[in-house]
Amino acid sequence: RAAQPPLPAGEPSLRSSLPRRLSPAAVWTCHLALLIAVSALYESQFILRGLNVRDEGWPLYAAMQLHAGGKLYDEVLWVFPPGHVLPAWIGYALDPPGLEITRAIYAAFNVALVVAMYALARRLAMPPTFALLGGLLLAVAAPRTHMMHAVYGYRYLVFCVLALLAFDRRLTSGDSRWMLAAGLSTGLSFFFRYDPPSGLVVGLA
Repeated sequence: RAAQPPLPAGEPSLRSSLPRRLSPAAVWTCHLALLIAVSALYESQFILRGLNVRDEGWPLYAAMQLHAGGKLYDEVLWVFPPGHVLPAWIGYALDPPGLEITRAIYAAFNVALVVAMYALARRLAMPPTFALLGGLLLAVAAPRTHMMHAVYGYRYLVFCVLALLAFDRRLTSGDSRWMLAAGLSTGLSFFFRYDPPSGLVVGLA
């Protein structure tokens, strides 16, 4: 191959003129910051304006009954796993009736789920841009979780995803203590929903 002629003094080389690739840590940081910003902005639209008064109303009414001395599964019947009423109970305790605080807690669940799903996608060796696209779709393309605000929200899947991430660490590191973290996350998921963690337990087994 013929030798390339030398570049004039002060002229940047071809390698230095190419855009620098971000390090893996910088990619993680940029993607997570974007996902959190987009998801939080989307969720903030529902803090002051809910879409489903009925499904938001029954946990708030249950929380009011609990604060008045009622007991779960006694006077307060319409509670499935007890976690369903927990955000409303916290909201009612802090600022009755607590509707906006409850919505903010649900929004935090959704943002956390977007981040967790991105992390899981990256652990499954999905290309970073594909994982980012999936996270962004999850962040903004789920209005039905607000239409069925407190009952059918997939927001509680965040605990199942955390359990899967912990189980992945168990497989890759060989440290059995990660199974404790996976079990705790699965138990928390049962506190909020029954069906996703039931499938998770079968899958882990």
